[in-house]
Amino acid sequence: MGRILNGHLMGELSKLTNVPVESSPLRDIEPGSDMAAAMEGISSEKPLFIRTLDRNRIAGYAALRDINGETALLLKIELPREIHAQGRKSIFYLAISVGLIGTVFIFLIIVILERSIISRITRLSRHAKEIAQKGELNRRISMGGNDEITTLSDNINIMLDSVGRSQAFLQIVVDALPDPTMVIDREFCIKLANKAVRDQFGGDPVTACLKCHQVSHHTDIPCASKEDPCPIKFVLERKQPITIEHTHFNKEGKPIHVELTAAPVFDDNGEVVQIIESSHDITERKRAEQMLKDSEEKYRILYDSSQDAIMTLAPPDWMFTSGNPATIKLFGAKNEAEFVSKGPWEVSPEHQPDGTPSSAKAKEMIEKAMKVGFNFFEWTHKRLSGEDFSATVLLTRVRSKDKEFLQATVRDVSNLKRAEQEILESEERFKAITTSAGDAIIILDNNGKCAYWNNAAERIFGYSKEEILGWDLHMMLAPKELYPEYQKHFPSWQKSGEGSAVGKTIELPALRKDGARLDMELSLSSVKIRGKWNAIGIMRDITARKESERKLKKAYDDIVRISAVKSEFTSMVSHELRTPLTSIQEAISIVLEGIDGPTTEAQNETLGVAKKNIDRLANLINNVLDFSKLESGKIEMRFREANLADLLTEIHKMMKPSADKKKIGFALALPAEPIAAVCDPDRLKQVVINIVNNAIRFTGEGGRIEIGVARLNEDTVIEVRDTGIGIKEEDMAKIFEPFGQVYHEGLWKTGGSGLGLAICRQIMEQHHGSISAESVYGKGSSFFVTIPPGLPKGP
Repeated sequence: MGRILNGHLMGELSKLTNVPVESSPLRDIEPGSDMAAAMEGISSEKPLFIRTLDRNRIAGYAALRDINGETALLLKIELPREIHAQGRKSIFYLAISVGLIGTVFIFLIIVILERSIISRITRLSRHAKEIAQKGELNRRISMGGNDEITTLSDNINIMLDSVGRSQAFLQIVVDALPDPTMVIDREFCIKLANKAVRDQFGGDPVTACLKCHQVSHHTDIPCASKEDPCPIKFVLERKQPITIEHTHFNKEGKPIHVELTAAPVFDDNGEVVQIIESSHDITERKRAEQMLKDSEEKYRILYDSSQDAIMTLAPPDWMFTSGNPATIKLFGAKNEAEFVSKGPWEVSPEHQPDGTPSSAKAKEMIEKAMKVGFNFFEWTHKRLSGEDFSATVLLTRVRSKDKEFLQATVRDVSNLKRAEQEILESEERFKAITTSAGDAIIILDNNGKCAYWNNAAERIFGYSKEEILGWDLHMMLAPKELYPEYQKHFPSWQKSGEGSAVGKTIELPALRKDGARLDMELSLSSVKIRGKWNAIGIMRDITARKESERKLKKAYDDIVRISAVKSEFTSMVSHELRTPLTSIQEAISIVLEGIDGPTTEAQNETLGVAKKNIDRLANLINNVLDFSKLESGKIEMRFREANLADLLTEIHKMMKPSADKKKIGFALALPAEPIAAVCDPDRLKQVVINIVNNAIRFTGEGGRIEIGVARLNEDTVIEVRDTGIGIKEEDMAKIFEPFGQVYHEGLWKTGGSGLGLAICRQIMEQHHGSISAESVYGKGSSFFVTIPPGLPKGP
């Protein structure tokens, strides 16, 4: 404002009003001057001050405040004391009049003075104070009359016009600023705001008497977070300007990243009275910075985690300047510092495979990359340990901060090279194997055409390679009855490589070139070649084998028929033998019991031997009959839940006399809790009795036999353990086979049909269980009868 209301403007104003007008900024007022005295008499309540300079002059002073309400300039208007002179004359005449006219005239003169001078000065002062307090520079003072007070009011109006024009010009200048700019007082109130503020935050914060944080943060309290501190507080506390990145919120509530500058405005005492705040929108810059940061972070992640070696080379010497972890690992360096001390030719053998020196060829590759922008080639590198390896190298020209360098991406292809060599060797082996193979090896392409045909295929089907390659194999080899099924499923196989015959070995008919029908065994698999499914078939001519199988089947059918006849014959003979044997047993028993009269001791002995042999014969017939019935499935099992402790106790009582007779210890070991199982109790008892009977037969005097039962997981297991002579390892495999008797020296005469354990196995198979044995020859044997859970109960 001081710059606008300069001396030239004051001079022009003085000429215009014919009144001396003088302005002075506060900082230029000298102590002891009339201006200083006037400042002491001016306050917010009394914005105008009038004082007498001498007998002939009077001066008026007015304080002008800036847009923030603070005193900025002091205006001084000097006038001659004509009113005072008139007053002196009036008083002189008044004194005469008083003497002549009296008290009445004195009163009239006082009233005139009040109306013509004092009241008008008071009104002028009141109007000036209201303008100063409210900042209404558009308001004007109208006094009327034609005296110094009228002139003073007119001069003040002229001054207000000038200040208003200056303020309007200042507002235009501020509004022209592209960045939001505000003037803020100590209470955070906005005293000036440009158009950018109104556009960004909406409304007119000055007119609405809003505070800065209400406008830019939509809150009733200033910023308090450490991440986004209040710049106004900083300026007020530090009395220093500040430039920081800050966050504002526009009229829609969306965040705006700004670069904010806040600068203090001081009074004469060095106190901050106002803060000028300007904010520049850097949202796009922050977004770009974040995108750049994200891009750099992604590149760093890719750089560090890449399986390929990535390194940089810089001119003019083209030494390495960086290397990612894969580079350090690939070249066997201790760390990046060791690697970047090398050049490309120092991590290469002396010569490349074509005989060119690595140093010369490396520079050639670098020059090409710098010229074209990239260069991709194969290269032989060397690890720091001295080991050579094959690699591919991609050199890419990169520009950063006006500097150009190369980025090299190196990939170890040693394994690929070896794989290529292995593929070549594999192809050679494949050709060698398929050429000499006895089976036909055929490859069918995605269109059903023959793509490979080995020598065996030529021999089996009669077609040469020239005749068959490229032709539809199914049309050439498959019988007509199979072709519709092939046409139905072939499109699906073309897309998925899956089919009912893929991955399996099947038998099917095929046709030779001469029309002969062959029986073939086909093993089919699918493989993708160049993105399309192909089929590899290995075909074996099994015509002779199928003929043999037909003969074997006929022989088997004959055996089954003969076996059925044998079973029927065995059953018939057994039944026919039972009746006379039973009669003989009964007759001998009657004679031995003396029912038909007394017999001699010799007769009894002879009859006893006869009875013993007849009993053995009857037992043999019963075993043969039982085995025949079990083998043919004619014995019906009656399953029910049985208490195995009761069953084993009964067996123990039944067999103990036989054990006692041979002086063998016979023990029964039962658990504390009862154990039940679903079984056929009679048949299970037959199994256990057979095992115990064998144990008694093959255990000598003084030996021991023990029966026990226990749960093993969900199964129930009955164990019969003895200390007999045991079973040789080579005999274990045949003890459960029909007629599979094991002969021991001196014990072969114990007899037996050899069907007992075979019958036991058949019974346990009917139980879906098992019978097994463990034995140490010379020390004893253990037999285990296992009954699974879940057998159905009988009615």
